[in-house]
Amino acid sequence: MQNSGEDSFILGVLGGMGPLASAEFLKTIYESSIHGREQSAPTVILYSDPSTPDRTTTYLEGREGTVLQPMIQALNRLIELGATKIVICCVTSHLLMSRFPRHIREKVISLPDVIFDALQQSEERRLLLCTVGSRKSGVFERHPRWSEMNGRVILPSDSDQSIIHDEIIYEIKRNRPARELIPLVKALLRSYGVNSFIAGCTELHLLAKQEWPADDYERSRCIDPLSLIATNISRHGSWRGDLEVERATSLESDRSPLNKDSLPAGDEKRAALTGRIIVDLFQAIDASDWEAILNIFHPEIVYERPGYAPFSGSERLLYFYQHERVLASGAHNLERIMYDGNSAACWGRFVGKKKDGSDVDEMFADVYTFEDGKIRTRRSFFFRPAV
Repeated sequence: MQNSGEDSFILGVLGGMGPLASAEFLKTIYESSIHGREQSAPTVILYSDPSTPDRTTTYLEGREGTVLQPMIQALNRLIELGATKIVICCVTSHLLMSRFPRHIREKVISLPDVIFDALQQSEERRLLLCTVGSRKSGVFERHPRWSEMNGRVILPSDSDQSIIHDEIIYEIKRNRPARELIPLVKALLRSYGVNSFIAGCTELHLLAKQEWPADDYERSRCIDPLSLIATNISRHGSWRGDLEVERATSLESDRSPLNKDSLPAGDEKRAALTGRIIVDLFQAIDASDWEAILNIFHPEIVYERPGYAPFSGSERLLYFYQHERVLASGAHNLERIMYDGNSAACWGRFVGKKKDGSDVDEMFADVYTFEDGKIRTRRSFFFRPAV
């Protein structure tokens, strides 16, 4: 992504509510976006002011004005600095969205909207974890799409809501390590007969990124709006909002159908980064993003493909994609990625059109080796009669 020009994407983040959540969100954006050259990562402006009054207290006491005006001033500062989109790292504060000036509302990525977009993609039931302020003020229940969810959102009892607020969210605010709260969250999930949760408070972003025991909980189904936004920005270089929930909740699960059961112990993060490179490769190919393709391949790449002599070097490979490739458009849909040290393999299906206008529906497989965080060798196979 280029960060110059009038149409450049610049993300503004209004943080400090709380500061740990917004700082972790910034970290997540760059963990998701940097796959080689840091210069290709997005521009992000974080405005963090922890002195903002507690949102739950002010809303429940009817003193929203003590939060509203400082927020508007901070949002205007982000816009003055060039922010083209803004994330407010506090779900409860979205109650005030309707009172923002129009020029601010148009730039804010609504976290409740992201959550409901994600909920719409699956019939799975999830437990809502949020603050008392969000529950009592109806941040979610008053959303225009609430009635569409048909029981997909499980609301905790009043007593459990207090536990979520005091013993989970506010413990994270006090800088308690989020991993220590996993047993409590798992107990809540079991009590409601669900396997995943909705991160309805930005502090829960820190919890969603933890290494969870892989028994009855599937982190990849957790709906965490900050992780979804970070992944979307990483994928497109800007915010587009076409979410993929099952691939967007953490570094280890956000980018690929990676088979973690096959990994050497302690090697999951490296595998996730490898899987992400492969996913980014096919997204760049489908988008004809030549700069991204060059960043993904090693300068001395060797690519073997049926029907062609091996392509040696990035310039030769780029010439193939720009001039020789018979495909005109389409999309690669990955089914699985396997990882083993510096090697990986994937398979899936491509559906699209050739340059002559004919349709293509082709199953494929690739094997890779990696060097310096880039693809050093690639060999492609296609599923068709041969021998």
